[in-house]
Amino acid sequence: MRTTKILYPLDDSFSSTSKRKLKESWRNIQKTLNALKEGEDTTYDQLFSNLGIPEESYILAIRSSLNCPTIFLKRKPNELRVNNYNPACLSAWRANMDVQFILDVYACESCAMYIVSYISKAQKGMSELLRKACAEAEEGNSNIKQQVVFINTSPDERVQLLKPLSEIEEMPDESEEIHSGGMLKRYIERPSSLQNVTLADWEAWYDSYKKSYSKNIKKLDVDQLPLETADDDLCDDSEKETNKIKRRLKARIIRSPWFSRKSDREKHRELIMLFTPWRNEETDLMGKYSSDKEHYLALSDQIAE
Repeated sequence: MRTTKILYPLDDSFSSTSKRKLKESWRNIQKTLNALKEGEDTTYDQLFSNLGIPEESYILAIRSSLNCPTIFLKRKPNELRVNNYNPACLSAWRANMDVQFILDVYACESCAMYIVSYISKAQKGMSELLRKACAEAEEGNSNIKQQVVFINTSPDERVQLLKPLSEIEEMPDESEEIHSGGMLKRYIERPSSLQNVTLADWEAWYDSYKKSYSKNIKKLDVDQLPLETADDDLCDDSEKETNKIKRRLKARIIRSPWFSRKSDREKHRELIMLFTPWRNEETDLMGKYSSDKEHYLALSDQIAE
């Protein structure tokens, strides 16, 4: 909205035909707004021109989607994905926020009842499975306390997280290892003594600890530039990362993506990835074979073990 407004649902003065047309217009508005790129500099005049409707029709279309009075805060079109927030609370909370104005006195009562019931609820909110798990754990069933680890074998659905800024600042200036290691990287960099360990066994039985970086501080010359020495080409042990490997007393439970029967390629690739040793995901999983299925059939006896 150009300005903060309180909008109300359409009243009975609008015919059913008019309401239907306005709802169709609202769906078109939604598609246009969702298609806006993040940070795209668009004015309301440009938005109305693209929609081919005046501002009054735009507001009526929004009202057709409402079931109760709703407040719309002043926002630019490119701030569509910014949640409602309170500046003072946001600076203190420093996390995601999505506050909402309550305009209905009856909604206020419902909101208070919801908050009180939420903070005072007992275990009745638990699922039956979770209640049984809690009961078994209290009775001493140690198996219920096993850790579960998820192995994402689908490369298209992975994300990489950046290391904390404090850790990045301690890294050598020439280092490009700004992403957190993750389980797959730890497996790829496992010691040669564990060369034949599969990914599934690695995640089930081994813990890997990595020492933090120790930045090499060089002396400066009169121009405040790093002073070059004869040892610059040598590798400083303080800049190396060393892994500590520890075998667990109790294996973790392994979980991985579920693939339908139609996705044979993904399933064969997953089985090879989990139950055969490898170092390079891009080359070793396919190997010398023309397809994942061909490679899987060649290793099926090994995988079945």
